Amino acid sequence: MEYGDIDPFNPFFPIPVAGFPGFDLGWFSTSGFGPPRSNQPPSWERPRYPLIRNGCEELTKLGQSAQGSVFLARSLRTRKLYAVKETHQYDTRYGEPTEVVIVKDIIRQHRNIIQLRDYHFEPDNRLLMYYDFCAGGDLETLMKRVDFISEAWMWGLFLQLADAIAFLHYGYNRKAQHPNNPPHGWQKIVHGDIKPGNVFIKEPVSGGACPKIALGDFGSATLKPITYGFFMTDLRYQGPEQTGPRHLRQMSAMNDVWSVGAVMHELGHGLPPIAQIPFDCDPSQWLQDPRTRDPRSLSRDYSRILSNNMMDTLELDPEDRVRSRQLVGHLVKEFPRH
Repeated sequence: MEYGDIDPFNPFFPIPVAGFPGFDLGWFSTSGFGPPRSNQPPSWERPRYPLIRNGCEELTKLGQSAQGSVFLARSLRTRKLYAVKETHQYDTRYGEPTEVVIVKDIIRQHRNIIQLRDYHFEPDNRLLMYYDFCAGGDLETLMKRVDFISEAWMWGLFLQLADAIAFLHYGYNRKAQHPNNPPHGWQKIVHGDIKPGNVFIKEPVSGGACPKIALGDFGSATLKPITYGFFMTDLRYQGPEQTGPRHLRQMSAMNDVWSVGAVMHELGHGLPPIAQIPFDCDPSQWLQDPRTRDPRSLSRDYSRILSNNMMDTLELDPEDRVRSRQLVGHLVKEFPRH
């Protein structure tokens, strides 16, 4: 299905929800796949006076984050849909916003990384970034809709995430003609904020095939191999090196590896690898204690080799963690049909 074929004002089209960028999978039930729950019109209404800017019509707000807001827009010329990130908060590099430099100039194109199509500055210096719209929502939404993620899906999602970070960290692309040769202009990138809400599903889920996903939201990404200090990220998916005194907190590629493992941990267990918060404890303080990281092997519903690969990403000492390039090799070896 091409984006231009999607009409958000069709009353039978899935309902968009907060979250960048995606739709609520209203037709997806926890007991399996089924027909839409109802034929009621969407719970949101078309803006009375849609905002037209940069050749696009703003349709509805998709979500809000600490860095800004995201809305759905449609090209007036091509009818293609975009998830537009709007923010006042951005660093610059080479005279361009760092996020733009990373996604548009360094990454450019990878099947498992969301693609930036254009960007624009408003007169008040607000930055608008036009990303491909992912009509399937995100993993956070998907986990709320299903009771169990199958072994096949776990392997497929794990490998796609590993592919994404191996490209960020090493320029490795196993499906390229020369996998070990980074493209011209590539630089090492640390994402810094990998979590289910930042992993987007390209198309609405249907049938039993594993969804195709794309890693997005590079607002916390950096070109520095190691960064020390405090970071505005979700600590539930951050390793122990991202806890403790603020000046000692460390962000590196190994933290991205932990975050991928934390996403897989939540897909398998329903919870990230954090010990249960005591009743009388402040959750924010609990998450900042490195001793609360508590990764657990997957249940018997999953194979031991899948569980072992996940646990390799969740070693408490970053030096003991599997590297993303190695992780891809391990996953391909154990699950070669992907």
